[in-house]
Amino acid sequence: MAGRLDEWRLRRSGGDRSLRQPRPDRGDRLLDVHAQGADGRHVPRLVDRRVFAEDRGRDPVPLLRAAIADYDQALDLDPKSAAAWQSRGGAKGNWAMFAMRRGEDVGRLYAEADADLSRALELLRMRLGQDPGADFAAGIADLEKASELRPAHSEIPMRLAQVRCNWASWRMGLGEDVAALYDATVADADRALEKNPSLAEAYSVRGTAHMNLGMNAQHFGRDPNAHYEASVADHRKALSLHPRLPEAHLGLGQARLNWGNALLAAGREAGPTFRDGIGDLDRAVEINPRWAEAWLVRGLIWANWGWGLMARGEDPEDRFARATADFTKALELNPAHPDAWARRAPAALHSGLQRLGKGEDPSRPFASAIADCTKALELNPRGADCLVTRGLALANGGRWREGRGEDPTGSYAAAVEDFDRAVANHPGLTDAWLQRGWTRIHWANWRSTHDQDPREQFRGALADLEETLRRIPGHATVRQWAEQVRGALATPAAAPGAAASASPAWRAMAAEASAQVQAGAYASARERYEEALRAQGGAEPADDGERTLLRDAHYNLACIFALASAGRGGPAAPAADVPAAEEAARLRADAFGHLEQAIRLGFRDGAHLHADADLEPLRGDAPRWTEATKDIGR
Repeated sequence: MAGRLDEWRLRRSGGDRSLRQPRPDRGDRLLDVHAQGADGRHVPRLVDRRVFAEDRGRDPVPLLRAAIADYDQALDLDPKSAAAWQSRGGAKGNWAMFAMRRGEDVGRLYAEADADLSRALELLRMRLGQDPGADFAAGIADLEKASELRPAHSEIPMRLAQVRCNWASWRMGLGEDVAALYDATVADADRALEKNPSLAEAYSVRGTAHMNLGMNAQHFGRDPNAHYEASVADHRKALSLHPRLPEAHLGLGQARLNWGNALLAAGREAGPTFRDGIGDLDRAVEINPRWAEAWLVRGLIWANWGWGLMARGEDPEDRFARATADFTKALELNPAHPDAWARRAPAALHSGLQRLGKGEDPSRPFASAIADCTKALELNPRGADCLVTRGLALANGGRWREGRGEDPTGSYAAAVEDFDRAVANHPGLTDAWLQRGWTRIHWANWRSTHDQDPREQFRGALADLEETLRRIPGHATVRQWAEQVRGALATPAAAPGAAASASPAWRAMAAEASAQVQAGAYASARERYEEALRAQGGAEPADDGERTLLRDAHYNLACIFALASAGRGGPAAPAADVPAAEEAARLRADAFGHLEQAIRLGFRDGAHLHADADLEPLRGDAPRWTEATKDIGR
């Protein structure tokens, strides 16, 4: 462990002079270290007065305690400040050296100092885009050795759990399956709790590991719910031992955020889970109103709750407005927090998508999303999520310009460039591949209707969609898009000069409606689909590309009408003089009609059909459901 402290001192001083202890006759040595506060101001307290002339009767411990308290505050404001982690670790190391000369047991202090300095190295390497794996491995080796030397110390296995958890989080961000590393993290926390069942921090660390196990399981197609349940239980236990432990309130909110996201992905109700998470974060900001991270996570819950409402055809604007307010508060506290800029952007993006789906001008929210992402990328150039968000704002801005008869080429090209950077920086980010493919499809469709060769964009889209399917084989929508692109490439419509006759306007209308479905704008999508079908005129498809487009249009209309029959989004409400039961029956009949057309046109994905929650209202009519789907297996 001393080697870690030495490494930092060498880095700070540019040589080994700082490793030499001052002689007592040189008097007091003052080292002013300023931790950058989250509000942009320095915390200008005296943080480390090293007094080695013990014969004077001077004790440095009170000053070191005050230093550590200041750094605790700085880290509450900005948990990603490498300087604060470094300096807190240095202060603990100085305390340990002083205590060691007095014959005290310093194992715990050295373990804490090493964990802080390892975290600082990790953050610096992440900022530089370097793999911090060697630092994590060295920190784990040091802590395992410390645990052998001090087997009774509960804090050492707890610090070991923290280091493993951070390493696993880094590797999970690269797309790796890190379940084994998180299992080891849980085992470390278990050992800490065997030694000290009242160690609230160990419950909190274990709760974080369980939450990340849930996220990891969800990404790789495994059931995450047991992990999220265990995470909530651990954080609640931590709070029963330490009711004002801020990281436990934050961890509880994060666990419910991710659990709610998993419920949404499974087509289940997530509102109560999100509501509980908001309550957890309310208590966190009450304990520390200047904690930017807590405001940030609460904003994420509001935003994802809004996403869930939008997918159900309900109005999400209140949730998005609350999310934006919380992200803005986080930025007031810490304008240099890249995550706050990055997370405010999706709320603006979603607002723009809502306006786009309603046919309203989305330019202002899209511009806000682009500006926030650009600021976040200045602070963290490798922020892949922000590149994806900015790419989506650019791509959907292109769709808006396309709908107004303007040339969207610049917007689509800039969006693809952002997705290119996201894929290059984080190849494991599946969403970047998917959204790049989606953007290329729109770009190719526009080129095909403007007498330009779309083949390059179609080929790129197909490669992106196939890579997405390699990662998520059961993604039915992506598989349908890939079939559509293959059909387009196999027909003369993909040749230059042939687009005007082979790609009539109804195809562009249907593609626009499909995008509105993805945005949750079901009413607008229904109107656009019906307009496309009228323009198509009921003729047999001219090629495989048209067949796929028609099939998808009828399938999505079946879902829209089925949802509307249950009062969830979809077409507008019936006239006042139409009984509700009669209107619901009419909507179900329309839904069945479109489903039968989709099947006639070749829809054969039985697994998706029987699991699609949007069609649940139709399954209540068992005889007709059985008849309509008799040719499709499971």
